[in-house]
Amino acid sequence: MKRILVIITGLIILPFACNAQYSIYKAKYDYRSYSYQLGDPYKPSQMSLSSALIPGLGQLIEGESMRGLGFLGGSISLVAFKWIVIWKTDASWTAKDVIRKSTLIGQIGLRVWSGINASRIAKVNNLAFRDKYNSTVSLKILPYSGLLDNYGFCKTEPVGITLLVSF
Repeated sequence: MKRILVIITGLIILPFACNAQYSIYKAKYDYRSYSYQLGDPYKPSQMSLSSALIPGLGQLIEGESMRGLGFLGGSISLVAFKWIVIWKTDASWTAKDVIRKSTLIGQIGLRVWSGINASRIAKVNNLAFRDKYNSTVSLKILPYSGLLDNYGFCKTEPVGITLLVSF
C-alpha cells in the first residue's frame, strides 16, 4: 500500500517538477514549419511510434506528464470497461459484440490521436529548444578547386573538400 501511495504522489508531483511548457509554446511556434535539424532533443517519429504503441508514452518522455497520463488513463479505462462489460455482466451476446467493437475502435482512435499529439509536441518543443539555446548546427561539405602559385616556379591546381561547420 505504501508503494502505491509513493507512486501516486510521484505522479502528482512529476508535472510540477518537469518543464511542461507545451501549452505556452504552441501559441508561439507552429509545428507545420518544423524541419529536423541535428541537435534536436526529440525525434517526432520516435515519439509518435512510442505513443502509438503505449498511449501517452511519448508525452511522458517529452515532459508532458499530465497529458501522457490522460492518454494512458483513457486507454486503461477502455480496456477495463470492455473487460467489465464482457466478463462481469449478463448482457446479451449482441450487446457484448457491440461493446467489444466500439471499444476496439476507441482504442485504435486513441492510439492514433496519441501518436499525432506526441509528434506535434516534439516538433513544438524542438522549435522552442532551438530558440532558447540558439542551437542550430550547420554542416556543409563543399568541393574545393583553386590555383596555387608555388613561388612562381610551377603552378599546381589543388583539389579537395572543404568542411564548413557553424554552431
